[in-house]
Amino acid sequence: MTLTETLRARAKDAARAVTGVALGLALALAFVPTGALAQPSSSNEPALWVVRDHDSTIYLFGTVHLLRPETQWRTPSIDEAMSRADELWFEIADVDNPNAALPYIQRYGLSTTPLSRRVGPEMFARVTEVTDALGLPAQAIEAMQPWLVGLTISSMGIVQAGYDPTSGVEIRLKSTWAETGRPVRELETVEQQMRFFADMPEAAQIEFLESAIEGYNDGAAMLDGLVDAWAVGDVTAMERIMLDEMREQWGGTYEVLIVERNRNWAEQIETLLQGSGTAFIAVGAGHLIGPDSVQVFLEQRGIASERVNP
Repeated sequence: MTLTETLRARAKDAARAVTGVALGLALALAFVPTGALAQPSSSNEPALWVVRDHDSTIYLFGTVHLLRPETQWRTPSIDEAMSRADELWFEIADVDNPNAALPYIQRYGLSTTPLSRRVGPEMFARVTEVTDALGLPAQAIEAMQPWLVGLTISSMGIVQAGYDPTSGVEIRLKSTWAETGRPVRELETVEQQMRFFADMPEAAQIEFLESAIEGYNDGAAMLDGLVDAWAVGDVTAMERIMLDEMREQWGGTYEVLIVERNRNWAEQIETLLQGSGTAFIAVGAGHLIGPDSVQVFLEQRGIASERVNP
């Protein structure tokens, strides 16, 4: 296989992984602190919120983008909200199409400057130790941007540990929804999601890569803790697991990947409320918890939300 063919194959691998994972899970894997555990919750199902005005109802459902195939999460309240909806919204509509990310991976994820030169020999040795275990040759890694290597490590590592992109919440919801013939909308595009990482300063990309390396061995256990908290609707535990360390130690990244996006989504939801009907919006759970959640930005716009299953 030539270098060009190898790069193309690795780009497809990365696209398949990150399209299933999307941003939320990659962030969780990169920033989850070791030892984070779920706590008891009064609810026994994933959290669901609702926003209403006189002629509109919008459900907000926090998701996990990859799950183990045996994970059970569908509940009557979720199914009832889905059945009432006229539209289904995701972060990106192409949650079930790994090829959608490929052209943007190739455009924004590759570099003519070798990774080893950008991160130095010591860190590059640590990177290749992990990527060798994932079956990614050093020759291909050398041609990737640091953010893409970090995202690939985060996603492919936990896929190898038994998590399945096709078992993710969005893909399951979209599969069910397809039977209704009703439209699927998106809050962002695949290109926008790739640009969130690609536009990071070099130092932030390298920090993200380093965090992915440090969390590689514990990624599946960390995600198990997150899923446990998510499955019982424990938003306090989810905030601690997903956001606290990121907010405290990676403020700039947190601002771009959480705060700015949540603010934008709140604006879109406000616009949606100006119409009529019912929508079901499913986004990564980290966007619906904490002091910078979508609901907080809605409240700042005078729009109240309430939890359906407290």
